[in-house]
Amino acid sequence: MIKAERIYHLSGGEPQYKILVDGIWPRGIKKEDPRIDEWLKDIAPDKALRRWFFHDPDRWEEFREAYRKQLQSKRELLERIKKTEQTPGVSYWFMRQKTTFTTMPWS
Repeated sequence: MIKAERIYHLSGGEPQYKILVDGIWPRGIKKEDPRIDEWLKDIAPDKALRRWFFHDPDRWEEFREAYRKQLQSKRELLERIKKTEQTPGVSYWFMRQKTTFTTMPWS
């Protein structure tokens, strides 16, 4: 199972290898922050789609469809994530406050 959590809940005491899967670096967190091991920003939706969606619940289904189409060209990154699904100690982090509308590639 893929473990996903909100980046602002990151304490630094997590034993996992932590991967940020968001297209924008989170406010208030330095890029040199040792609590984040890797940033997979290329897996995120492109800027135009993200801006169009703007976390509007009425656009959620249409956003998901458009994002899935974008992910078709990112097979290598998806395969990489899929390989870590059974790897203990790997977790994925995102910025969104409401987990219902995250841009996680498997949501």
